[in-house]
Amino acid sequence: MVSRLTLVPGESAAHGLRYWDLAVDDRLLRELLMEGPAETSRADLAPVLVHNWPNGMSNDVLVLLGERPAELTTGRVPVFVCSVCGDLDCGATTVAVERTADTVAWRNFGWETTFTLEDDDGEYVPIAGGPFVFARDQYERELRRFVDTFDKVRAAGSPTEEATPPDDRRGRRRWWPRR
Repeated sequence: MVSRLTLVPGESAAHGLRYWDLAVDDRLLRELLMEGPAETSRADLAPVLVHNWPNGMSNDVLVLLGERPAELTTGRVPVFVCSVCGDLDCGATTVAVERTADTVAWRNFGWETTFTLEDDDGEYVPIAGGPFVFARDQYERELRRFVDTFDKVRAAGSPTEEATPPDDRRGRRRWWPRR
């Protein structure tokens, strides 16, 4: 069965974020993935489609479109990140993205972190949900809508207080995307 991806306006008043949430067949993706471990913490995550990160659009949107390589060494792509800083060290809901000429599939959702200790390569915990298969043209058109209207939607919103990293890990914070 082919699903339909849509973007719906959302916000996190607690964190001052404005975003487009991901919906599959008219149901929020976060709700479809709420079963299993860490459901409470996942409920407070922000989708990667945030309009008012301090320094612009997340590169993850371009990875979902297949226009940039995945930042994670696993090749997986974040769909929800920390709503405070967007840092993958805080943990993220990630997905394996598979493309064919006609479809894009999201498979094997998981909770993943990049935080590592000397003998640790991070953490990955599977999350029940999916797989979701989308018609590639509809999927790309919907995500492209975010990219194409990002500046206009961002300018229309009220300015938010500029956030700064609370510690010296500035280079690891993802809301200052590498360009």
